[in-house]
Amino acid sequence: FEDYDSEEEELSKIVRSMINYADQEADLDKLFS
Repeated sequence: FEDYDSEEEELSKIVRSMINYADQEADLDKLFS
C-alpha cells in the first residue's frame, strides 16, 4: 500500500504543478493581450 500511496502522491504533485503552470500561462496571456 505504501508504494501505491507514494504513487498517488506523485501523481497529485504532477497534476498540481501542471495546473499551476497552466494558471501562470493564462496570466501571461492576459498580461500580453
